[in-house]
Parts: sequence; C-alpha cells; structure tokens
Amino acid sequence: QTHSLALGVCARSGLWADARALLRGMAEAAIEPSATSHVSALEACAASGRWTGALDLLSDMQRNAVQCSPMCYTVAVQACEKALRWVQALRLLRRVPLFGLPEDS
Repeated sequence: QTHSLALGVCARSGLWADARALLRGMAEAAIEPSATSHVSALEACAASGRWTGALDLLSDMQRNAVQCSPMCYTVAVQACEKALRWVQALRLLRRVPLFGLPEDS
C-alpha cells in the first residue's frame, strides 16, 4: 500500500528515478509490484520526458515476465510522443500485443 502511494506521487511529480528505485526496492524486499505500480513508474517517466526510461522499464518488465497491460504500452507511447520521438512510438506500437484481438492476415 505504501509503495503504491509513493509510486503515485512519483507519477504525478515526474520523479522517474525515484519510481524506478521504488520498484527495485520492492523486488529486493520480495514485494510483488502490481500492474498499477508499473504503470505509475511509466507515468513518472512520461511526465518527466524520459522516453528512454519508459522503454527500458517495458523491457525490464518483459525480461522479468511481468504482464504488460495495454495501459503500460499507452503510457510508454505517450512518453515517446511527449519527447517528439515518433519513430520510437511507432516501433513500440508495432510491438504491442493485440490482447485477444484477431491478427490481420
């Protein structure tokens, strides 16, 4: 609960480094971060214009087999958009799973 509240503050304030540190601290304390925790960390990256931080966080999530929700991708695209990194945003959109939608042939 405390971690989630702190991550929410980081998200609203753009404290991306603190958000990443909180996620690492949770892992070290064997506390499973919720999907909302990850979204908050991504929102902190987006709010501060740290598009590379958002993409790194998504990569970390995938490497650690953390389920990436559609919101995770949305926020990461927003981080790229805010930094005017359109190519990266488009690349990211190509990686987004369709979440149960049928693929185009």
